[in-house]
Amino acid sequence: MKRFLLCFLCFIGLASCQKEDNAQTTRYDIDYQYGKSYTQTFYVGQHYIVGGPTIGVGYSIISACNRLYFDIKEGEEGFSELRPPQEFYNDVVRRNNNQQHTELKYYAIADFHFTYNGSPTDITRETEWKLVIGKMEEYVFNGSIYTHLVVVEEL
Repeated sequence: MKRFLLCFLCFIGLASCQKEDNAQTTRYDIDYQYGKSYTQTFYVGQHYIVGGPTIGVGYSIISACNRLYFDIKEGEEGFSELRPPQEFYNDVVRRNNNQQHTELKYYAIADFHFTYNGSPTDITRETEWKLVIGKMEEYVFNGSIYTHLVVVEEL
C-alpha cells in the first residue's frame, strides 16, 4: 500500500510540473497560423491622443509575446468593449509614475480571442481587465530574440 501511495504521489507531482511547463511555453511561444483562432493575454502598451476631425483617445494593445498588437481608437467599432476603463488605466499610469523600481512595472492585462491574419482580426475581449505587476524577459523564437511579459503578481 505504501508503494502504491508513493507511486501515486510521484505521478501527481510529475503531472503538475508538466502542466506548468506547457502553460509557460504556450503563453508566448506560439507559431501563429493564418486563418486560425487564438486566445492570448494582451496588455496596454500605450495610451495616446487621436487627432483629426474629432479628438479622442486610442490604445495600443500588445500581446504578452510582444509579436502581435492592435490599436483601438475612440469612435471605432468595439472601442468601449476592447479598451480598459479609463479610470482603471489612469490608476495603472499613476502607479507606474510613483514607482521607484525600474524592472517591475504595473500592467493592465486581459485575454483576447482573435483570428490571425498577419495581425489580430475579429477581436473580442474574453476576460475583465486586471492589474498586475510584471517584467519583460527575453526569449528566442524562430531564431529571433523577443521580449515577453512575465506576470510576477496579480493584484
